[in-house]
Parts: sequence; C-alpha cells; structure tokens
Amino acid sequence: MRHARRVAISIAWAAVVHGYASALTLSPTFVVIHPDERSEAEITLTGSPGQTSAIEISVARHGEEASGRDGTSPVDDLFEVAPALVLLDRGESQSVHIQWTGEPQIGISQSFLLVIEELTVERLNPADGDRIDLRVTYSAPLHISPPRASARPSLSSHVEGDAVVISNFGNTFGRLLDHSLIFTSRDSGAATTIAGAMIAQALQTDSILPGTTKRLALSELGLQPDAVADARIVSNGPQP
Repeated sequence: MRHARRVAISIAWAAVVHGYASALTLSPTFVVIHPDERSEAEITLTGSPGQTSAIEISVARHGEEASGRDGTSPVDDLFEVAPALVLLDRGESQSVHIQWTGEPQIGISQSFLLVIEELTVERLNPADGDRIDLRVTYSAPLHISPPRASARPSLSSHVEGDAVVISNFGNTFGRLLDHSLIFTSRDSGAATTIAGAMIAQALQTDSILPGTTKRLALSELGLQPDAVADARIVSNGPQP
C-alpha cells in the first residue's frame, strides 16, 4: 500500500537538493528594472521534459533584518505579475510579465526576490514505493534601480579580526558577481584574489544592499586570519 508524504524544499536556480534537480529553468535568473526607462521585465519559465508542472509566481521584499541576516517580507501593491499561475506541459515555455507599479523615480535601489513555487510534484520513493509530494520553492533576485546615470554602488572592505567586512555606501545594490576581493599577505605582500561568486555563495546573497554591511569569516574563504594583512574589493566591470 502506498502512502503519501509531503516535503517542502526551498532552493536556488540550478541547485540540486537531496538528489532532486530543478525541474524548471528560468531566463534570465537576475532581473533589474530601471523604472525611469521601463517599468516592466519579462521572464521565461520552461518546464521539465519529464513532467507537467503547476507554477505560482509572486514577489517578496528582500532586505536586512535587525539581526543582520537577510530576510523577506510580503509585497502587496508594488508589482503586478501576469500570469501569476501557470500550468506547464512537458517541456513547455511560458513568458511572465513583472510590472513595477511603484514610483517611477527612486533615489535608492529596492531589492526583491522572484518566488517561483512548483506545486505538488509527485515522486516515487524507490526504497519503499511510497509517493512523495514535493513542494519546491525557487527564488531569483529582482532589483529596482535608480536611473543609470545616478545609480552607483560604493563597496568597501577591510579585515577586522578573523573576518572581512564589506559595506555598501552607495545608492544601489552592489552585485557580488561583478566584484572580486583582493587579499594582501601579511608576510610576503602577495595578493590573493577571491571571485565574487565565491563571496556570494559564502554570504548566501547575490548583492550587498545600499546602507548595509556584511561580515564574513576568512576561514569561509579558505584563508588563515593571521596570514592576511588587508582586503580591498574591486569592480570587474559595470553591473546591470
């Protein structure tokens, strides 16, 4: 006799969790809206070739909580998502429009997450033949930016004890994939460069938001605190 169990999983795009690979693809996986130019964006969802997927799309605010950790909160009236509910047949694609309904001119960027929830996906557990209902939630960054001419991230970094501290004194998000950290050896003065992708993974965030500071243990980057004299963060090029 088969029994049903429900399992909820939250993952990022292209992740694999407990042997479950993402059944969906999203393009693009990073969305920036400049409302003074255009107040909407379009994403494309593509379902798995092996199953039919029921999808719900929403937006949540992304910000720093009092504890210093990143968190999310509901957004009621700043976006219109159409369609918000999608049924994707095997391998089918669907365009989804994300409309910003807030102010057309903003002075400081606002950050959100696209939340894509795959509703009740049945899987057969080979160990006991039970049916497992997976409820999988995916998320992708969505940023509302000031006008390009005035949007400037201003990231700075320094070593403090056993950690590197990264702050953003600018008016827009600082995308970590567009930056690198360069550490200077205390003994030899040699430089060690850490790619932004590794920093983002360690901090579990895509960007340093304006007016916020993140602290990351040097050991998380494979560095010995006693061996590091200083750190500076550099831009790899213009961000979206």
